[in-house]
Amino acid sequence: MDRRNFFMAVAATGGAGLALHESQAVSQKPPLENASVAWTVSGFSCITCAVGLETLLKAQKGILAVKAHYPSGRVEIAFDPNAIALSKIRGLVDELGFRIEDA
Repeated sequence: MDRRNFFMAVAATGGAGLALHESQAVSQKPPLENASVAWTVSGFSCITCAVGLETLLKAQKGILAVKAHYPSGRVEIAFDPNAIALSKIRGLVDELGFRIEDA
């Protein structure tokens, strides 16, 4: 950890008396806007697969909406990139037993 990040981490935890001068403060990045992705996935053998994928993904923090289409295998996901990374969503789809055909 470099010195700057160390002091930022200490300041974020209350600093125990340590304070950064305003000129030393690091500006935070503005939050990212909501995003969406649409994929074709393989592994849907019935409507229950699509509904199950929707249900399990919607339960994840940061996922705002999911629409899975059977039998086309299209999945549309709206998410908050400040709360969940796209790579995490890809991993979840894979863990649930489906394979993303296009990305």
